[in-house]
Amino acid sequence: MNTEEVKKSVGVYFITPDGSVLLPVRAETEIKDGVEKKQFNPGTHQPTFNGKFKKGESLDDAIKRECEEELGKSFFKVLSLSMLNNFSEKKYEYKKEEYKSYGFWGRISEEDVKKIKLHSGALPNLVRVKHEDLKKIGNKDSKREIRMFNDQYEELKELFKILKRKKIV
Repeated sequence: MNTEEVKKSVGVYFITPDGSVLLPVRAETEIKDGVEKKQFNPGTHQPTFNGKFKKGESLDDAIKRECEEELGKSFFKVLSLSMLNNFSEKKYEYKKEEYKSYGFWGRISEEDVKKIKLHSGALPNLVRVKHEDLKKIGNKDSKREIRMFNDQYEELKELFKILKRKKIV
């Protein structure tokens, strides 16, 4: 494991008025720099938006950039960092490098959901997951209806516990 520099990532989950968490699904391919490329782990569900920090980027800047890249400019205009709640900070290893992950959640109106325009690496529609859907989730290699990376599934379970405690779900 590379111990020289801990890389960072952020994941943000949006909660709709009915208590659903919005999850995009990775498409088979993605267009980057005008070139269509096969994606790693297609069909995997992820936080509403997430990604790795760029070198020298602050947490706020990473959230803003990832939001605009993954949910579109029209949605980015409604994002306020004050609407986000930090609920998770964890370390994990990916490709023999250490990462620190920040998890956030925020409420979103149905009107603002309509402003989301998912990037080319996601299927066109968000999946709405409720607490009772947790039993339908498996790891990225499973045959279950909803598949997630293990760390993101654990984060989602933690989020639902918080939302239940706050009587949001």
